Amino acid sequence: MNSLFDIIAEIAFELPPERIELLAEKARMLNTVAEIDKIRKAWGQNIDSRLYSAFCKELLKTPNMSGSELATAFQSTLSAVQYSKANGRTELIWTGPLTSATSVRHIEQALCELISFAKHHLFLVSFVAYKAENILNSLTEAMLRNVEINILLESSKDQGGTVSADSFSALHKLLPAANLYSWSKCKNPDSAAVHAKCAVADDSMAIISSANLTGKAMGSNMELGTLTYGGTLPRQLVTQLNALITEKVISLLL
Repeated sequence: MNSLFDIIAEIAFELPPERIELLAEKARMLNTVAEIDKIRKAWGQNIDSRLYSAFCKELLKTPNMSGSELATAFQSTLSAVQYSKANGRTELIWTGPLTSATSVRHIEQALCELISFAKHHLFLVSFVAYKAENILNSLTEAMLRNVEINILLESSKDQGGTVSADSFSALHKLLPAANLYSWSKCKNPDSAAVHAKCAVADDSMAIISSANLTGKAMGSNMELGTLTYGGTLPRQLVTQLNALITEKVISLLL
């Protein structure tokens, strides 16, 4: 990271627009950026602690910068980010060992952002789902916002699938309003498995990755994927997944 403004740009890509607007509003109330600790709560829980520390370190090199100047930096950067997203942008996301070669978004952070972004529809696909607490918390918040949540998972062996664990029952208890789908037996004569991992929100934001919705995949496994804002890919993904429902390739299990 070369400068304070580089870091602000990365923050604007990482956090939802509403969060950046809130930060700008709170920053405007500061006399100088030396008082930045006063607005710590405005950052929310999903900010990368390493990124936040780098931001504070660079910010304190300019202690005479006013809160209004910092607010303007947030707002102008947000405008640039929103323009980029509207015209389509894809970035690398990663779970696993960090390197000094590049700064890469964490898959869990990106997925929480995608879920928080959704206003109407969410569709997630995973082989299994368990022990991914931050993701489940974000989904619970989405459910409380009346976002329609569709989740496709591999069935357990007792249900005719290939996994020993029953992800459906646990998810149903946590997300009773979610639509939980499995691959219909009549459309899967070879007993193949649901091995795709993806998520899409409101036709405009999508993740395709190697990571299942599990604690290890979100925390310590080496996983790789892409996060796409805008463009045609999210709409294509929604069309593909919805077609699985309308053509009865997948069916509601719970």
